[in-house]
Amino acid sequence: MDKGDPFIAGYYSFAASCDFPNTAATTPWGQFAVSPRTGDVVQLETCKWFRYPDLRVLQKQIVAQAHASEQAEVRYRKSTGCTNWD
Repeated sequence: MDKGDPFIAGYYSFAASCDFPNTAATTPWGQFAVSPRTGDVVQLETCKWFRYPDLRVLQKQIVAQAHASEQAEVRYRKSTGCTNWD
């Protein structure tokens, strides 16, 4: 990454970790990418796409506001390196 370029083009990305008080190390939970068009969330290490009922409700709202489509999102998903979109 350079000059504020995104980690994955077309996605917001973040990493999550936790410092547990009884351990001497930070425990990583993973790196994630979120589509601003559909609200799709993928854990990049496992290529697991999150599919929870509460999340699906929010994703439908995001798709409506962004005027996005499942077909249009395919070209962005390829950039994640995760091809199992189920």
